[in-house]
Amino acid sequence: VWTGLDFVRVTYELAKRWAAKKASEGKRPTDWYLEFREAAKSSNRVEAMLAVIGRTVSEVGAPPQGLKEVEKFLRWLERSRGPRAIEDLIYSLPYLCSYYQAAEGGG
Repeated sequence: VWTGLDFVRVTYELAKRWAAKKASEGKRPTDWYLEFREAAKSSNRVEAMLAVIGRTVSEVGAPPQGLKEVEKFLRWLERSRGPRAIEDLIYSLPYLCSYYQAAEGGG
């Protein structure tokens, strides 16, 4: 069963790869989560968030395992809990990812 923790893992991996790529290019990493938050506010939030993920994957290369399940999870969350649930999840995502990183022994 795919869960919210899996969503956190996938987005954490994307954000980490994004930051590493920007650093390797000598650029200051932009806050990937901010772009994701803006997408979550749009009227077509799931599609906007999937577009952010798609752009990120095209820039960083190989997608993290479980990426295909992200769309199913977001659509389920919006359908079963409403649009506000997605916004709440995205606003807490940086903290959840920090917790995930610490639990994995990375910080």
